[in-house]
Amino acid sequence: MNLVNRCTVRYRPMKSLIAAIREQDETAHFLRDRAAVALGLDLPNEADVLARLREVAVGIGKDFVLIFTPEGNPYELLIEN
Repeated sequence: MNLVNRCTVRYRPMKSLIAAIREQDETAHFLRDRAAVALGLDLPNEADVLARLREVAVGIGKDFVLIFTPEGNPYELLIEN
């Protein structure tokens, strides 16, 4: 088997995996949107979600230390003020 054939054989399973992940993602978004409508919720846009994440990380959440339980080591902050 030459290099092109080997790459093609390896690419096909990856291509089908990517397609499956995209399909699951679309299904998850559909279910999320349907649940929000059923519950009468307005979903925030991406910018609002990221702003809230930052607000909590550098504001009210700054005094919380998350510990990686098996090793007892604290997580490093991902967002700093």
